[in-house]
Amino acid sequence: MCSSDLCSFDLVYFTFYSYAILFMILHPDIQKKVQNEIDAVTGDEAIAIGHFERMPYTNATMEEIFRRSHIVPMPIARKCLSNIVYRNYLIPEGTAVFFNLHTIMMDKKHWGDPEAFRPERFLDSSGTKVINTERNLPFGYGKRICFGENVARESFLMYFTTFLKKYNFEIPPGKEAPSIDPEFGFALRPHPFDVLVTLRG
Repeated sequence: MCSSDLCSFDLVYFTFYSYAILFMILHPDIQKKVQNEIDAVTGDEAIAIGHFERMPYTNATMEEIFRRSHIVPMPIARKCLSNIVYRNYLIPEGTAVFFNLHTIMMDKKHWGDPEAFRPERFLDSSGTKVINTERNLPFGYGKRICFGENVARESFLMYFTTFLKKYNFEIPPGKEAPSIDPEFGFALRPHPFDVLVTLRG
């Protein structure tokens, strides 16, 4: 999502929530599961950070939003500090090296069905523990990983769960399902789409 020094508040937050809402309206069954878990954990209480450890399905859903959106697919380059031989290829000192997050998070050999939006891929067989996150790298990788990752994750969860505790998100009647194909640029973001927001009963 944000890598190195590219931790733009507007870019990351607006785009993440756009994708979160997009995937919820495209998968109302998943939206309902998240809402049921939120209701079971929080009841009539306001959502607090301490609730999140008891929301495995919601955490898994957030991981899947991160994976499937991969907002910054090509993070800032690194530079080789010395000559490196990798798989018989020489990468000379001073070479700019990029890693492709899109390839990592859409790798069919690892994920099996990367095109599918399936939060369960991040849950163990009991559905109570989040797993399999080592290849989910929305904040970059290595020494230049986004330094705000922990705060960002808590913020995303706080707003995401607050939205779903209070509201239902649906495709408006008479409208076609929006595409998940992104607008291309340095960051990937969804095309504008319509959404019907209603208070939960």
